[in-house]
Amino acid sequence: MQTPNSTTPKTPKPSTHKIDEIQEFLDLYYISWFRINQTYNLWAQCHGIQDSTMFLLDEIHRNPEYCTQSMLVSKVLLPKPEGYVERERRPRGDRPERGERHERHGRPERKEE
Repeated sequence: MQTPNSTTPKTPKPSTHKIDEIQEFLDLYYISWFRINQTYNLWAQCHGIQDSTMFLLDEIHRNPEYCTQSMLVSKVLLPKPEGYVERERRPRGDRPERGERHERHGRPERKEE
């Protein structure tokens, strides 16, 4: 009777050169990934939000018709938030102008002149 290992063909080990090529590719990939991540982080900081908030808002923007917390959790890989978020479009005249901050978020609104 044969054991399972005796009938399984052996996979040849990759050469040291091939392993070095793969490692070099992975190193370049991670350097690029970290640089892109840093760029997103800096953009979010300049706009007064966390990068995780930016990713969530982007995902909501990309799915205007239907977006659930479960969809956000699976896409952005963040823990499911507690509570609910209700999305509604504000009337045009009720929106802050570009560059204004909204009082609701603890930031001062632009003063009327």
